[in-house]
Amino acid sequence: MKRCQLLLFFFIGFLPFICWAVSNDTFFELQRDQRQNKCHTAKEAVSNFDIKKPWPYQSNNGDQALYSNLRGNFGKALNHFSNGYLNPAAYDSLVKAMQSGVVADFNAIQIGTGTVKLVNPQGAFAFTLTGIDGWINRIPPAPTFASAETAGEMVEVYWTALCRDVNFNDFGTDPIVASAVADLNSLSDFKGPVVGGVVTPGTFLRGNTPGDLIGPYI
Repeated sequence: MKRCQLLLFFFIGFLPFICWAVSNDTFFELQRDQRQNKCHTAKEAVSNFDIKKPWPYQSNNGDQALYSNLRGNFGKALNHFSNGYLNPAAYDSLVKAMQSGVVADFNAIQIGTGTVKLVNPQGAFAFTLTGIDGWINRIPPAPTFASAETAGEMVEVYWTALCRDVNFNDFGTDPIVASAVADLNSLSDFKGPVVGGVVTPGTFLRGNTPGDLIGPYI
């Protein structure tokens, strides 16, 4: 009995060291630290998973080597000659900036005399904090300048301009849209959306991603 009383005495004596009250601020700090550690652990696990994924090889369509006047290359907003062809020096200044990533090189890109500017050329250097890094995804090369696929894209772009004032609800009856649909169906290599292998007023100007053909065009 005395041994039990003695143990109880020591237990009660040590209670202040075992149980204590904390303020709301201290409790919040403990929760915050615990949350931060869990968050770091989760992000680290995802990062370690992504770093093991192979980076695909990015190929090009060969147009840059094929055309000395760079007719098949990107040239929007860059300096051009009076004949409409891209200035190779301007193109090289863009390539230099994209290869170096240096701000001074981007500021030295030779822009044309108009009002059009480059849109976010440094976007490729941004890091994605949600999901996998964008560089892991392979981008297929653009169709070659002289290909039937590129011609099909240009035909669609011109018809888009001609139909710009047509209400979407009138696509099924509008004669301009009917002409556009017939023209696109005559192409040898049109990659736009089709139904049963045929372009229709319901697929005209829509995309190729899942769900693009569902519902009205808005």
